[in-house]
Amino acid sequence: MTTTSPNTPGRPTPRAIPERPVSPGPTPRRRSFNFSLRTLLFLMAVAGLCLGWFRDHRRLTQQIDDLRNPNPAWSTNQVIGPPDTPGAGDIQAAWASRTPDAQNEWLLLEYDRSVCPDAVLVHETFNLGAVSKVSVFKKGGEEIVVWTGTDPTPRTKKRGVSVIPVAVPFNTRAVKIYIDSRTVPGWNEVDAVGLRYAKNKTVWRARIRAALSKKTNGYGVRLGASVSKRGLAPFMLLEPQGISPLAKKSSFRYLRSLD
Repeated sequence: MTTTSPNTPGRPTPRAIPERPVSPGPTPRRRSFNFSLRTLLFLMAVAGLCLGWFRDHRRLTQQIDDLRNPNPAWSTNQVIGPPDTPGAGDIQAAWASRTPDAQNEWLLLEYDRSVCPDAVLVHETFNLGAVSKVSVFKKGGEEIVVWTGTDPTPRTKKRGVSVIPVAVPFNTRAVKIYIDSRTVPGWNEVDAVGLRYAKNKTVWRARIRAALSKKTNGYGVRLGASVSKRGLAPFMLLEPQGISPLAKKSSFRYLRSLD
């Protein structure tokens, strides 16, 4: 049955079709940047590896540079052999500590031959008069103090040789020079250290096993580097002040094999 529109006679009026309800779609989720604990630990591990690689790379680069230049300025290698510094003053051909007056220093030298010394010759080239003690080592590594006192070279001189008499009743290949750096301002530079024996003979050729400097430049205690005024030098042993007896014993282990 059709209905007619009141306005248009004879024309049927179409029925209204009900609209279907439109269901809302899924609500879009917001992106979150919440890291899980596992992801955080992974990123920390990666950062640690990168930092370690950078540190090792810098250390290796420094060692390669030192190997290319085995006698860097003011390094412990400058003490090896007879005196060769051309003059007095702050000259690169002599050894100087890492800092001028921050702490006391010492040099430990091992010679190629075993002798019974009657004197230790310390050639000083800058800020003289800081040597305060000398010791030698027995075959088993025992340290024996053979001299303590005031450096015989006056502090007013620009350059000099400290002839320190010692009485050693046995042969030795190792001598340790203590430098009271705090009492003599400035870098106390040493050119060479010799062992005089048989009254007129001197042995110079030596290997510098240690140069003490409290500042380690981040490298700590390790075999293979020594701190001097300019930085690291290869083939040395570095120890900080106040080391433990165990560390000190291991540092002198090489002395057990001396003749």
